[in-house]
Amino acid sequence: MLIPSEIPEKEESADISQNSSATTGSDVILQTVYAVGEEKNGKHWRQRKVELTLRNINDPDKIITLDVIEAPVITTAEIKPPDGKIKSQLKGLGISLMTHPSADQESISVLIEKVDINASQGERIYYIPHRAVLRKNHTSTKLRVVYDASSKDKNQKSLNDCLLQGPNLVPELLKVLLKFRLHRIVFTADIQKVFLQISVSCEDRDAMRFLWIHDDSNFSNPKVQIYRMCRVMFEAKSSTFLLSACIKHHLRKFKDEYPKTVELRNNYMYVDDLICGTNTEMEAIEVYHNANTIMKKASMTLAKWNSNSPVLRKEYETDKYKDSTPFSQDIIDFIQENEQTKRCVLKAVSRIFNPLGFLAPYVIQPKVFFQDLWRTGTDWDKPIPVELQSRWIKWHEKLKELPKIQIPRWYFCTDVETSHGWELHCFNDSSQSAYGSVVYLKFSHSDETKTTFVISKSRAAPLKKLSLPRLELMAALLGARLIESIREHFANAKVYMWTDSKIGLHWIKNNPRRWKTFVQNRVVEI
Repeated sequence: MLIPSEIPEKEESADISQNSSATTGSDVILQTVYAVGEEKNGKHWRQRKVELTLRNINDPDKIITLDVIEAPVITTAEIKPPDGKIKSQLKGLGISLMTHPSADQESISVLIEKVDINASQGERIYYIPHRAVLRKNHTSTKLRVVYDASSKDKNQKSLNDCLLQGPNLVPELLKVLLKFRLHRIVFTADIQKVFLQISVSCEDRDAMRFLWIHDDSNFSNPKVQIYRMCRVMFEAKSSTFLLSACIKHHLRKFKDEYPKTVELRNNYMYVDDLICGTNTEMEAIEVYHNANTIMKKASMTLAKWNSNSPVLRKEYETDKYKDSTPFSQDIIDFIQENEQTKRCVLKAVSRIFNPLGFLAPYVIQPKVFFQDLWRTGTDWDKPIPVELQSRWIKWHEKLKELPKIQIPRWYFCTDVETSHGWELHCFNDSSQSAYGSVVYLKFSHSDETKTTFVISKSRAAPLKKLSLPRLELMAALLGARLIESIREHFANAKVYMWTDSKIGLHWIKNNPRRWKTFVQNRVVEI
């Protein structure tokens, strides 16, 4: 958590969630689901030097001080406690903690400290509202206390409004997943309670105050105690940057001693998750031991190890692994538990996590359905019109079949070194309601030729009606972007682009200056 000495220059926000307070939750989701995918403008960060420490939870006296690094800062804009919201949420949280007392022990620990109200007050004080989130599917911690660093009252600023997000040091998830499918031996792990390992300087802690029930025997009139965070909060906008900066800085110390492991950790670490692979079991075992050694020296623990290698699994004593990608049925539970409205449809679509496009032909259906629902003018919380209900029910029923789908994780059926003749084939097509692209990898092994799915993407056609050739051109552009995003992982592969639109092919093969602006811009990019 970083506190500033001056207000930064005005800049455009990089997050959809930072829109004006008038923006509704559904509007934010709508922008996400139907985003055009434009590039964000680069930012110039006003920086100051800060010192971050990693502290071992089990041994508070052991402190590892990182060298000074560059980091974004918090603004000095006035932030006041949204008292009414905090106190009303505090009562509900207390009742939840009575039902799940284990959550209380997890929150009240060495990670927080009491605030002495008689001590001198700092200039930047913020009280964070919090609430209980019940996670039915979790076997360990079913109740989690969530702190709302974006909460604010009218004409006030939240803590996240006053935090700069920092540069993104996390590798793209798409690239991590593509690499993950390239290796014969793969393994995963995550850093245990990683955000709680990063200590916050004392001068910054008053910006992370919160109220807690001192005497939980009387919730109608509870005694309230003021606490403040000592560690980085997951909910703070700058947390991901702080974590990545700390880990990368720590890894640099071992780049000469463990070069292979450090390279893998830098390229395959997604926030606190290690999603990694090698081509041999010996390499995997080496990385496993070296990674644990490196992180222990930062007082961090790599946990939840898993691998498709029986040899590596013996190292951490587990036999549970499937080398395929199953479909989660959380969305099925969500739809069944909510009223069937336009808002429910949009939230259901946004809940499907499909970065590689395994379910693209299926996911595009509710997107098109939502457009048709939008055209009816139905209010957000009104039931779906009768004439459209059958389509929604039919799609919903098919959800139950999706858990049966399992996608092979590894592209190849044999060693990568023995395969040859790699080719990427991108197929692009369109209809009046949607368009999409899919990429397959073709390769040869011995006397056999094999193909495997790589990635796909689909988009709903714009509400403003376009001609079919223009939609075919948009599909070709989508395919070109897909190839551009993945070709670095298949460096030696020949690329083939396919379309069944003669008009679109004619546009692409000729001088772009001959065409009108819409066609010209897309042909130039292709």
